[in-house]
Amino acid sequence: MRHEQLAFTILAVCSLAVVNSCVSTQEFTSMLPITTSKTDTTATETQTLSTITPTTKTVGRPIPEDPPKTIQASDFTYIIKDDNITITGVTRWPFGDVVIPGIIEGKRVVSIGEKAFNGYYDITRITIPEGVTSIGNEAFWGCFSMTEATIPESITSIGNGAFMGCISMIDIVIPEGVTSIGRRAFSGSGLTSISIPSSLTSIGDEAFDGCGYLTSITMSDSLTSIGNLAFNDCRVIESITIPDGVTSIGYAAFLNCRNLTSITIPDSVTDIGIFAFSGCPNLVVTCSPNSYTHQYCVKNSIICAFPV
Repeated sequence: MRHEQLAFTILAVCSLAVVNSCVSTQEFTSMLPITTSKTDTTATETQTLSTITPTTKTVGRPIPEDPPKTIQASDFTYIIKDDNITITGVTRWPFGDVVIPGIIEGKRVVSIGEKAFNGYYDITRITIPEGVTSIGNEAFWGCFSMTEATIPESITSIGNGAFMGCISMIDIVIPEGVTSIGRRAFSGSGLTSISIPSSLTSIGDEAFDGCGYLTSITMSDSLTSIGNLAFNDCRVIESITIPDGVTSIGYAAFLNCRNLTSITIPDSVTDIGIFAFSGCPNLVVTCSPNSYTHQYCVKNSIICAFPV
């Protein structure tokens, strides 16, 4: 009888393990990134006409190695167009510090492609060379062990979700010259402070959404708009000054910034989206009397203070 009970118990445990495995798979699937397609028709057409490094694997992604090895220049996959190179990925699992080469086969590296390093959680530091002008959508999404990213002054655009979910990255310098920060570019990252360069005139939708450790935001005088949900759920920020020149603050831009107690808004603001400051229970808005912001606050029962 004891043998039969033991056999039944083992069978039940094994069945439970299978069920749990299925549930975990479903939960993981629900956490996949916001885009569903990696198809880039331009890149596809280019790849058929271009030279790819001989070590490039065209099917599947690399798996972690034991022991890990340093990524070399020959380990990157890329496409060539007009004698310029776009990095598309790696042939071996990247670990630790990854330095992207500036020159491959005598040609300049000018961009980091879409999802090039997506989900490589063993990367701790990335160095992007001078000469690169764009970082593609979700290029470093989910690199949650990455503590530092060196971005060169040549960068002009940072794509949608480029550093989304990089929870270990507490600081990054966005260089002067960047003119575009895409949707969710730094969403859910570990940033504690951010400075918006003067070359940037608009902060994209959800750009810093869910940055739960962000304590300092510095905006330049050239800024004109703040996107929808741009700083949603940045729960520890306490004070923000919107620079003169900003004309619009998007829908739910500062939603659920629960510790936000002070925000200064200039007369140049003529449009504020609904729920812009909802979930900020102790907020006091400093603005001019009878300004658009003052009327918005009165309408939405937000406490106002007038400058002395």
